[in-house]
Amino acid sequence: MEAVGEALLSSFVQLLVSKLKYPSDLLKYARQEQVHRELKKWEETLSEMLQLLNVAEDKQINDPSVKAWLERLRDLAYDMEDILDEFGYEALRRKVEIITQSSWERRPVTTCEVYVPWVKGRDADKQIIIEMLLKDEPAATNVSVVSIVAMGGMGKTTLAKLVYDDTAEPIANHFALKAWVSVSIDFDKVGATKKLLNSLPSQSSNSEDFHEIQRQLKEALRGKRFLIVLDDLWRDMRDKWDDLRSPFLEAASGSKILVTTRDRDVAEWVGGPKNLHVLKPLSDDDCWSVFQTHAFQLINIHEHPNLESIGRRIVEKCGGLPLAAKALGGLLRAERREREWERVLDSKIWDLPDNPIIPALRLSYIHLPSHLKRCFAYCAIFPQDYEFMKEELIPLWMAEGLIQQSKDNRRKEDLGDKYFCELLSRSFFQSSSSKESLFVMHDLVNDLAKFVAGDTCLHLDDEFKNNLQCLIPESTRHSSFVRHSYDIFKKYFPTRCISYKVLKELIPRLGYLRVLSLSGYQINEIPNEFGNLKLLRYLNLSNTHIEYLPDSIGGLYNLQTLILSYCHRLTKLPINIGHLINLRHLDVSGDDKLQEMPSQIGKLKDLQQLWIQDCEQLESISEEMFHPTNNSLQSLHIGGYPNLKALPDCLNTLTDLSIEDFKNLELLLPRIKNLTCLTELSIHNCENIKTPLSQWGLSGLTSLKDLSIGGMFPDATSFSNDPRLILLPTTLTSLSISQFQNLESLSSLREEMIGPRLPTSPM
Repeated sequence: MEAVGEALLSSFVQLLVSKLKYPSDLLKYARQEQVHRELKKWEETLSEMLQLLNVAEDKQINDPSVKAWLERLRDLAYDMEDILDEFGYEALRRKVEIITQSSWERRPVTTCEVYVPWVKGRDADKQIIIEMLLKDEPAATNVSVVSIVAMGGMGKTTLAKLVYDDTAEPIANHFALKAWVSVSIDFDKVGATKKLLNSLPSQSSNSEDFHEIQRQLKEALRGKRFLIVLDDLWRDMRDKWDDLRSPFLEAASGSKILVTTRDRDVAEWVGGPKNLHVLKPLSDDDCWSVFQTHAFQLINIHEHPNLESIGRRIVEKCGGLPLAAKALGGLLRAERREREWERVLDSKIWDLPDNPIIPALRLSYIHLPSHLKRCFAYCAIFPQDYEFMKEELIPLWMAEGLIQQSKDNRRKEDLGDKYFCELLSRSFFQSSSSKESLFVMHDLVNDLAKFVAGDTCLHLDDEFKNNLQCLIPESTRHSSFVRHSYDIFKKYFPTRCISYKVLKELIPRLGYLRVLSLSGYQINEIPNEFGNLKLLRYLNLSNTHIEYLPDSIGGLYNLQTLILSYCHRLTKLPINIGHLINLRHLDVSGDDKLQEMPSQIGKLKDLQQLWIQDCEQLESISEEMFHPTNNSLQSLHIGGYPNLKALPDCLNTLTDLSIEDFKNLELLLPRIKNLTCLTELSIHNCENIKTPLSQWGLSGLTSLKDLSIGGMFPDATSFSNDPRLILLPTTLTSLSISQFQNLESLSSLREEMIGPRLPTSPM
């Protein structure tokens, strides 16, 4: 690991200093136990260490002994974190005994800017690909392959997406079906075929049998002209190609497969030498346009002519790579100081020997703020092309201690949202090609994450497939196994089982675990020994066979996230769940045997997000669950209770409310108009709601931005007969209206009544 990787150590030591410096339960307890002076010495030592690190991290590039010293120092810093967290646990244990109530304070809500993937200099390439896709040519089958070839970071996927999403007549009308799948270096023919099938309209499969999935895909494509994109094809999938393409052969003439690959041999092998297009580097002018769009997004370029001069010289070093220009543009976004731009231009990183990590990406990482370095490096646990949701990643960051309380006491969820948006704007994350709500890292960025994390983060996939006896390095702090190859997984984990001995004896001995996910394993019982995981902050037991949780779970005072969704045998929650004083996220969706929600949930004063959907046995939700003096709840997703007629009356803290599938829900309004903090509201399939929209009082919800309604007012032909009535707030930015079978007019929703440029979804 070079300077880029060890820069992570500085940010981690800075994190430890913050733990020791700012007021907390840990420091209060230390003073009670008369050890606060020792912790003060730790703080001073770490602060001195931080100053030395700034020098040492530069010297390690050419001095292996300094590099080795930094690695030993890193291990020592992690040990210190474990000791501090153990100490903090004891402080929490005592706090549980003297829980005091505190009032709720409204927090500001952060939102990501809408991210638009600006594309420059590819109009001619796009037209070439479209012409190749529309070209009729004699072939042995009805399907031919067109390939886009270029090195990583050149924009192959972006170009393919431009073509795929083209709404102009030639492409839109030529193909009856379209589908997209990322295949990448960890190619899995079962997973790829299943993803193709599930991406087609009205198609879905939960099967893991390859031949059955192939049969379904073949039927779905039979006689239809399609366009299928296979993104990021690699050389080592040659022996699986025939299996993958066999369902395509009975399609209609003119069907096309669009392949992106770094390897020209792969392109010639799947489609022939004439059916490929080599993507060339951008010109300096086009590369400058990409850089300028990102770097000067918040700065007026005409007010900073010197920055333009420096920026153009930086762009010359990007080698025509759009990814490099985007990364450096994002790095310097909103930076007005010339010396910072010159630091990037004159950095020694440009002169380092050849390395798989392109210099522009290494520079982008080095110049990240320390808190973003930690969060980005953690993403090394994800395999290439792994798609994730923002709401999935932020709780993991929180559980690993990567998001610390800010001085202004902003919610950690809001800080995590801000960090995520910053990494997105700097092109460390990008929107997935398959679904808008998902994100992915470019494979070169994924390589960068693994590079900077070193042995600290380990994804077991490659090592596991090649050597089942591989050892995890002692310095590893975070590890993951994400299933890619079904054949490998089925061979060694035939029933997704974990032995009870592992659950009872091995896992409870891992006392420093902060994150544990056993989602999808056939676990019938959680042993009492799980109560030993006293530092655990994140526990995911979704899609398991558990019937209950042991009472010892109530001793996990650090737990922030508990995911129990789709545990179809779960009948009850721990009676002492109120002891989980740090719990912020609770998900029991799909637990159709769950009979009641303990009133002790009302004692969870830090609970921020609650999902209780499709719990068919639940008949009521206690008002005590939402005690107004303890309630910090921000997000409530609730639905699927046939017998529930009313919602609690004390939900005034909510910013996000989703209500679905309440057949008998009546007492909802006028309560909605009291939820003045709402920014998102979704109400669907509540057919018993009779109050017309004109009486909801939505125009008074001055924070509301997103509204989605449907499946109610079965006899309504219009939302209001009074053209003067303002139904919706002017703050609204997104409106979705669906499942109103008799609706004839939207005249009451004229533009001047709901604000300008409001996008609406089709009915």
